[in-house]
Amino acid sequence: MGDQITTSVVIIGASFGGILLARGLRKHNTPFQLFEQEGSFERPRGPVRISQNGTEALCVTIPDELGDLFIETCPKLIVPSPSFWDPKTLAKSDIPIRPKPPGRGPCAIERTWSCHFQALA
Repeated sequence: MGDQITTSVVIIGASFGGILLARGLRKHNTPFQLFEQEGSFERPRGPVRISQNGTEALCVTIPDELGDLFIETCPKLIVPSPSFWDPKTLAKSDIPIRPKPPGRGPCAIERTWSCHFQALA
C-alpha cells in the first residue's frame, strides 16, 4: 500500500504542441518522454496557425521576456468580416464584426522557428 506508482506521460511528436506540452509538464514536475521521428528541426516545414488558446498556453510556459518577444514578432492574423450578396439584387450585405476576444489572439508562425524559439527558454 505504501508503494508509490510513478507514471510517465508519452508525447508523440516534437512539433509546437508536443514541445509546449513537455514544457508545461516539466514546469509541474510531471515525468514525460518525448518522441520525434525527425532527426533535427532544420528541415523547413511551412507555417502553422496557433489559436488564441495556443498562444496563451505558450506564454504561460515560457519566461515573460520571451513571451513579450513572441507576441511582438509573431504576425497577427486578420479575421475578415464576412459579406453576403443578395442573389436577386446583387447588393452586398455586411455582417456586423464580432468583438475581439480578450487576450493575445491567434498568430501564424513557421514550424521550425517555433521549435527553435521554445528551445531558448
